[in-house]
Parts: sequence; structure tokens; C-alpha cells
Amino acid sequence: MINKAKLLGIILARKNSQRLVNKNLLKIHNKNLIEITALSAIKSKIFKSIILYTDINKNKVTTNKNITKYITYLKRPKKLSDNKITSEKTLIKMFNNYKYLKDFKDLILLQPTSPMRTSHDIKKMYKIYKNKKIKSLISVIKVKKKENDKKTFFKEKKFYKTNGLIYISNINNFLKKKYLYNKNSYLFEMSKKKSIDIDTRADLKLAKKLFNSK
Repeated sequence: MINKAKLLGIILARKNSQRLVNKNLLKIHNKNLIEITALSAIKSKIFKSIILYTDINKNKVTTNKNITKYITYLKRPKKLSDNKITSEKTLIKMFNNYKYLKDFKDLILLQPTSPMRTSHDIKKMYKIYKNKKIKSLISVIKVKKKENDKKTFFKEKKFYKTNGLIYISNINNFLKKKYLYNKNSYLFEMSKKKSIDIDTRADLKLAKKLFNSK
């Protein structure tokens, strides 16, 4: 049985985006990307609390009663919504502004632009995280070569890079180290299909095509 007493789910979303206007509100089968992420988190049934930290107006995010019942909306300041600010810096500021969140032991960060993630994926990764008693576990995809110094890993003679789907971290360790993962983090490999990240219209079109088979 999973003990969810100290597990915090976090969904980060910004109103502005560089390539797609209102990207996080784009829809796949009548649900926007934030709603899809929120529902997968709720369905996993492993969280004590799930936070949506966004500068998007609450009424524009969703009218889904199941989401509004289980998701806590926290207003993300404009200065933390710039496209240059990292998720890690945003999270640190959030924990400083809402100090009660530090009472949780672990966090799972879920990004709306990864709609192929399922509740099963979330539960499976959290189970591994708990069983191994580690400080950090991230989802990755296998790549042929090194692509980015921070986001690429070389383990067991293979290259991997973060795919943005799921980040799990001990909160105290994160706030102390100021990063969600490093080269020593445990990796969870996922398929290319699962790893679709919505950044262009082509990405959205592909996600819509594959979503029914998720």
C-alpha cells in the first residue's frame, strides 16, 4: 500500500508561450492540457494534495468539478511566469511563499505539455522511488548521442535525456541542493510515444492521433 500522507503533486503552467499561444489550454478530445494532467494525477490516488501553480485565470483553466474538488489553485506571480525562468527556480519561490508546503516529504512535478503520461506511469515511478529509498527519480528517453549537458545522461553505455513527463524528488533535498535532478539521479526509461512534448502544432496533431490508444 502506498502511503500518500506526505506526497505533494505539483502542476506548473504558464499563460504565455513562445511558439504556441495559450499552449497549456490547447485541447485534445475536449480536455485542455492542464485538465489532462490534473485528471491523471487525481486518478493515480497517491497524492495527499495536488497544487496547480499558474498565472492563468482559474475560471479559464477548467469547469470540471472533479478537478476543482481535488486540485488546489495557487496564483503564480507574473515575475515567475517569464519563459526564461526555470521550473526549479519557480518551485523554490513557491515553497518560500507557501511555507506549509514544506511539511510534505516528497514531490512529483507534472508538466501539462506531456499529455501521454498516465496515472499508471505516475504510480509505477513513485513505487520505484519508495522501494529504492532514493532522493530523485526522473523519466527519460533513450537517445543516440549527447544532446544537452544538463538534460543528457550516460549510463550503462547508453545516452538518455529527460523527457519532462515526471520528476520525483525529496523536498528537503531539493530545497537544499536547488535542483530536481543531477547526474546521480535514478532514471526511468519511457517510450517515444509517451514522451511527446507539445511545443508545436505538429506535436499537438500527433498527440491527438495517438491519444485514443493511450
